Amino acid sequence: MNVKVLHIDCNKMIREVFRLKLEMTLDCKVFGVSSLSQAIDYLNYNNDVAIIISAHHLPDATSDKLYSYLKKEKPHITFILNSISRQEFINIQAFHNFRFDQSGTSNPPSDEVIFNSSGEENILENVIKIVIGKIKCIQENNTLVTRERDQNDLIKEYCKVGIQYFLRSNVCSCDVFIRLGDNKLIKIINKKELYDGITISKYIKKDIGYLYIPIAEAEFFAEDYEKNLNFFLKDNTLDIEKKIDLQAEAFLYSQERARSIGIDEKVVEQVNACTSSVVEVVSKNKNLFSLIQSMLKKGNYQSEHSLLIAYICGNMALNMSWTSESTIQKMGLAAILHDVLLTQDELAKISNINSNDFKKLDYKNRKIVLDHPFKIAHIVDQEKNMLSDVNEIILTHHELPDGSGFPRGLSSLKISQLSCIFIIAEDFVNNIYFNKFNTELIKKIAVEFKEKYSKGNFRRPLEGFLKSFSIT
Repeated sequence: MNVKVLHIDCNKMIREVFRLKLEMTLDCKVFGVSSLSQAIDYLNYNNDVAIIISAHHLPDATSDKLYSYLKKEKPHITFILNSISRQEFINIQAFHNFRFDQSGTSNPPSDEVIFNSSGEENILENVIKIVIGKIKCIQENNTLVTRERDQNDLIKEYCKVGIQYFLRSNVCSCDVFIRLGDNKLIKIINKKELYDGITISKYIKKDIGYLYIPIAEAEFFAEDYEKNLNFFLKDNTLDIEKKIDLQAEAFLYSQERARSIGIDEKVVEQVNACTSSVVEVVSKNKNLFSLIQSMLKKGNYQSEHSLLIAYICGNMALNMSWTSESTIQKMGLAAILHDVLLTQDELAKISNINSNDFKKLDYKNRKIVLDHPFKIAHIVDQEKNMLSDVNEIILTHHELPDGSGFPRGLSSLKISQLSCIFIIAEDFVNNIYFNKFNTELIKKIAVEFKEKYSKGNFRRPLEGFLKSFSIT
């Protein structure tokens, strides 16, 4: 029987990539859910889960609530906490009894935590490496599950891939096989040959959950799959709701990639695909009110926050007659990356150093908030494929027209109009995200903004903002 793994993360794309790579690498079955409540519901009806991989920040709770539940109700399950700051982990009472075991001989296998301070090492590969070790430990101790090993040398040269992943495309970079019996594979798709969804659906209806590809080509298949995610961002047949949901997932996926492996060429490519999709929707849909309503899902704060900023910036620019696609794309890039080093939502929500939320922080977290515009702008500036001005937008996104912002305390005449658009858009998002969004709220914010931003280089962006909501 395969080892059963439960993966908890609010980002559907991340869950899919984890499942794809884990199932290709290991003889395991991976199930994904997005929240604590869904995880507990799943566990109540499935008693054979051996390993849980969980993000720390979930839509309805943090992972310590899940850990407390597991230690009380399901102590046999090995828990892998994926991406949390070392200090936050230390400060959480529930984790004081975290089941570490350096010897690697505990039964069941010990729990594990992957700190997000691990630099640019790929967190995904870290998790896979750890899960491999845990599964081997489970097999050796004969707890819960044992792996069925294929003895046939032919089968050993192939790895299984969840059949649903073949629905994302109509061509595959390698030969694809179906398994008949223990030792027989039949090719159903030729390498780089076109196929349609009907072929795959036919096998799904027969309850076939996996197809097989050569192990030697597994990494290429995974890379192609991630490229296909970007392809769907360009799909003009999707309705607005589905397109926005896909963009929100893509924004979060891009942010997670940037955090785990740094801002490299692949991350920039992914981010560009996201922003191009936003540019397309903004250009074709002038009703900003309805677009915002579609985005306010109250799911992942940072991805929705970033997506809202990108849309509002784009709409403001168009209302200022700044119709260049590269202009809107620059602000979209800045929207995705501006807070990428802030892994805690509590820090990302701070926009004013005079606020009580900022004053409550300890020295270390205050420094993180104050330094993040400099650090992110510097990283972006080092990437040769990045559009110009993106680093400057990021560096100034917490400045204010009266000079009370940070990190440089610039006045309204020393901030570019491009940055002014971004600052107004982010201020607007901060005002609507935690309040009931309606026309009355927009009118109230407009009155405040007229007083706050009617000076210097903010004047014209303010006009663009007011036009976006037909306010005079």
